[in-house]
Parts: sequence; C-alpha cells; structure tokens
Amino acid sequence: MKPEDLAHMRSTLGRAIGRALLPGASPDGPSSARVSQGAERAAESPEELVSSFRRELEALAGVVHEVSGVEAARCRVREIARDQRATRVLSWEGQHLRVDGLLGDLEGDGLQVMTGPVPSETEARAASLATLERAELGLTGADAGLADTGSIVVRSGPGRLRLASLLPPVHVALLPRSGLWPSLTAWLAEESSTVQDVSNLVIITGPSRTADIEMTLSRGVHGPGELHVVLY
Repeated sequence: MKPEDLAHMRSTLGRAIGRALLPGASPDGPSSARVSQGAERAAESPEELVSSFRRELEALAGVVHEVSGVEAARCRVREIARDQRATRVLSWEGQHLRVDGLLGDLEGDGLQVMTGPVPSETEARAASLATLERAELGLTGADAGLADTGSIVVRSGPGRLRLASLLPPVHVALLPRSGLWPSLTAWLAEESSTVQDVSNLVIITGPSRTADIEMTLSRGVHGPGELHVVLY
C-alpha cells in the first residue's frame, strides 16, 4: 500500500470514529443530550425509580434493602454482616462509603476491616492477597443505580479498592436514593466527566453468573454470589 493511500485510509477512519455516536446520544451535541436525559429523569418520580430498580435487581437474584437515612443504613449493614456470620470485611475507606461511622461500628462488632491498598512488590502482594481473600463480605459505595436494568455503577480508585466488589462471596453496596437514574444513557449524559476521569468503572448487574456450554447457570464462580444494595 502506498504511503498516501495509507494516510487517506487513516484520515477516513479518523473522521468516521469522530462522528460516531453512542446509543441514545443526541446528534446535536452533549448539551441537547443533557436536556433530553434530564427530562427523562424528571418524568419518573423517585418512587418510580426505586420501584423499577428493585424489580429489576430482584429479578436477577439481587437483594434491595430500603432504609430511611444514614443511621438506618449503618444498622442494616451490621445486620447483613451478622446474618452472613462474617468475621472479615474488605471495604472501601470510610470517607468513600459516605456513611460516617460504619467501619467503626463493624470493628466494634468484632469484625476485622481491611481497606488495602495491595502492595505492588511481588511477595508482599501475594501475602496481602492471601489475607484479603479470606474476607466473607465486600463493602463499597455506588456512584449510581440504573433503574431500567437494576444495575449499579462502581468506580474504583484511591481509597476505593477494586477487589472489594470482586473478591468476597457477598458484596454489599451503599447507594443513596439521589443516585438513582432511569438508565445508563441518562446518567452518562449528566456525569460523562466521571467516566473520563477514572481508570476503572464497572456496571454490576446482579450477582456473578456463569453458564457452561449446556447453559447450566451458576452463581458466584467468577465474583460475588450475592449482591445486597442498601438504598438509603
């Protein structure tokens, strides 16, 4: 291929990629999309968002715990830990949970709370992971809840250990009602900078599920087998 042909191909591909739109995005630009998705959110009452989120998540064997306020959220997480007979919790750091005092409560209940980070040096990393993998409960916040699919958006980073939502068999996520959105499109239209500024963001839809070639479904093989969302 001649250099000029290669340059032309690259230019054509670049223009095509630059014009590409995400599903649901507005061709008139981000501002129009924000107006449209803002109207979508306003069209659904908070009660409707909660109802849709609960229905969709429970259909996937997830559990929604509706409580009133931060204090009730603290109590509910402690109850979940007791019900699971957990002795170790792998958690985000307290300030990222947005529920003040929760980690202190769990430690007061006799649980070992581990928040990382995981060392990069090989031997220290292996030893740290061997300790962290014994946690029975993972505790995180959630950046958003998506009512149309019952999904939660979880952003990792400093103080937000990625393994907390992946390694333990039970994942508990704290989600304020103000974080509920009708859909991923609506959330992205308003919070696109959140996606651009992080190295890892996942959308979790129910407990981990795996099917073999015979379509036999198993939960908890490649991630938590239980997902509890405390909606406060």
